[in-house]
Amino acid sequence: MTSEQTKRFKYWQMRTIIATMVGYALFYFVRKNFSLAMPGLEADLGISKTSLGIFLTLNGLIYGFSRFANGILADRMNARWYMAVGLALCALANFAFGFGEDVSYWITGEHSGDQFGNTMILFMGVMWVVNGLLQGTGFPPCARLLTHWIPPTELATKMSVPGRRSLALDLMEELRAVYADRFVLSCINQKLLTAKHFQKQENGAVLLTDDGRRAFLKAWQTKKQEQITHPFLKEKLPWGLVPYVQALLLARTLRGDLELYPPFFWK
Repeated sequence: MTSEQTKRFKYWQMRTIIATMVGYALFYFVRKNFSLAMPGLEADLGISKTSLGIFLTLNGLIYGFSRFANGILADRMNARWYMAVGLALCALANFAFGFGEDVSYWITGEHSGDQFGNTMILFMGVMWVVNGLLQGTGFPPCARLLTHWIPPTELATKMSVPGRRSLALDLMEELRAVYADRFVLSCINQKLLTAKHFQKQENGAVLLTDDGRRAFLKAWQTKKQEQITHPFLKEKLPWGLVPYVQALLLARTLRGDLELYPPFFWK
């Protein structure tokens, strides 16, 4: 390339990196806000912790599937438009979520009662699941754009500097249901954690006691030693190495050693 072409390439390369970084950060803004809203949803609208837990679990499961499906679609479409439209639809789903009460009143004609509450919970749940489905439109076009604009010898460096934390969180998303949610529920169901292990604060927050943290960490260390057979590698490894192995598989996919990233599917 001539010096002028190199200059223009560097200009558009930097714009692409910044745009993908900002755009992907906005995906987190419309995904991680639910945890902040949960206390208000429970206190003001009377939505139970069970319903809120179902919202989160379904959102995580759908998001994991969506990442896989959108990875295939993003390879066949305009990546810039794909990401922008997906982000706009995520924002729209968040906006619609806030109108749960109004939609429930419009459907039922009531301002209270079981029918009103159930309709509101159903609508909000559907909107949050839709949000999880649309969240999968974020990473695939980002990865595609960056691999087009960044040479293979610089790809790992430029992708890891602005987005290392985001990438780590994304890798955890597909494992959240089987790796985190299932473990926490097992601790409750097996009575490893009981009411005595929690304490309620004046502001309504609930925290683990020191004994609760010790019990949780002990159970977690035991869980990490359990041996499983990796669904893609067909090799035995401890649960604790699963995130590391998935990170290695993602790195191999970005380098071109694997055609498609193999997500972790676990029954």
